Amino acid sequence: FNLKKVLGIFSYYITPLILAAISYFASDVGFFPLLGKLALWLLGITLFVKPLAVIFKINFFWTIVSLRRELGVLIFWLFFFHAVGQIYSYNLYLPSMWSGLPIGVYFGLIAGFGLFILTITANNFAIRVLKRNWKRLHYSAYAVFFFALLHRAALTNKYFISLLLILVFTILKIVEFIKAFGKQK
Repeated sequence: FNLKKVLGIFSYYITPLILAAISYFASDVGFFPLLGKLALWLLGITLFVKPLAVIFKINFFWTIVSLRRELGVLIFWLFFFHAVGQIYSYNLYLPSMWSGLPIGVYFGLIAGFGLFILTITANNFAIRVLKRNWKRLHYSAYAVFFFALLHRAALTNKYFISLLLILVFTILKIVEFIKAFGKQK
């Protein structure tokens, strides 16, 4: 049983089919915001797990770290169907509907564009072509997380939780950096 391979098949192939079928038949518009919440939570878990793995040296966390590429693709599909569902539900495919949109929608678009770039480069071909720049590009996942949190905060008026998550994440990354830098000496 290879967890990475199973999650890869699920993320790349099965998830989009399932979400497409559910989205097609979904009559409850609450389904699409739920996909956005799931994408944000999974993105947060995927990013928080690396500093936790370095700091606490727990094997379970390292297992999740090894699955980040597959989880990233899963996050993209959740985001994609969230975005398409919201666009359809609110008739945002009509240019006239774009005037007066809340700023949070634009933060979501920025996060979505970042997710798209990360997803189309989440393959071995992109790693070979981009070489060292692949890792640099994928550091933009932090910016995607930031804009996704801004998106949610601006649309739900829950700024405190988003700021708290950013603060905790920043502290964890600093501790991770100090711990990793201390090993190199």
